[in-house]
Amino acid sequence: MRPWAQIRPPGESTFVEGRPVRASVCLVLVSLGLTGCYGATGYDSREPLVETANGPSHASIMPTRRAGPAPFSRDDLEDLGGPVIPEATMIAIWWGQPSRFPADAMSGMDTFLTGLDRSRYVAVVDQYVRQTTRTTFLGHIQETSPSPTHSPSTEEIVAKVCQVLQDARQVPNPTTLYLVFTDGFPEQSNFCAWHDGGRCPDGRKIRVAYMPNLAGAPQCDPGDLFSCNGLSQPTRALANVTAHEIIEMLTDPDGNGWLDRSGEEISDKCVWRFGSCVALGSTRWQLQKNWSNADHGCVQEKAPAAPRVASTRSP
Repeated sequence: MRPWAQIRPPGESTFVEGRPVRASVCLVLVSLGLTGCYGATGYDSREPLVETANGPSHASIMPTRRAGPAPFSRDDLEDLGGPVIPEATMIAIWWGQPSRFPADAMSGMDTFLTGLDRSRYVAVVDQYVRQTTRTTFLGHIQETSPSPTHSPSTEEIVAKVCQVLQDARQVPNPTTLYLVFTDGFPEQSNFCAWHDGGRCPDGRKIRVAYMPNLAGAPQCDPGDLFSCNGLSQPTRALANVTAHEIIEMLTDPDGNGWLDRSGEEISDKCVWRFGSCVALGSTRWQLQKNWSNADHGCVQEKAPAAPRVASTRSP
């Protein structure tokens, strides 16, 4: 990889109602203590594909708040034997015109994603991956070519991620969560975000999540129940949907990991349920609860558990 750009640091209540431009990537290589900026399908699934209002199917979508909080079910998650990702890295890809994103979105999400690692919020995952969960944020990539105005297919998002990685001279990694934020929101869509997976042209598997711009998307706004921080409404909403997708990608990246008997994932079972502010580093956030088999219910957070048996399941 060749540096070619400026170095930047990555900076029970129930809710009731164009021409492509080469990308640049700013990565924080935590394990090496380095920072730098660089130029830039298919799997088995038990959960049925969900058809969105306007076309493409995806393995797992986060429904809008119009669906209301998830119906309470005492069914715990079942281990179907598929992969989990106990030690993940994360890269954010901001696709579209920078001026169309909320002014505090990129810096706010850098802070959010950095703070997730070893937090009490992520610790709910420990019981499923059988070790302390790690989520290391490597930084963000800006891709200024036009983003889709329609509801994109999994194939479109996977293809864009693969192209951005090739431009940035990055090797696709199956344990990296590629979080794609776009500058628009598809019209008449019945979801707030989704995660799925595919393969790059070289055959390498990748896991992706799609989070559209939530400015002007009240159906995905969790409200400001606890006044956790002073960031803009779209950025606070974006953190909540991103948390939903990340937790599911760790425990069920391919649709055959941890699900309940209805095919619901760890975050689906608790969608639009909130309890209190969550501390991630020095910043607090309003994030939905997640299902804990240990508690047989939705929890806001847990103390990190001492590892029992390290997971040997291949991601």
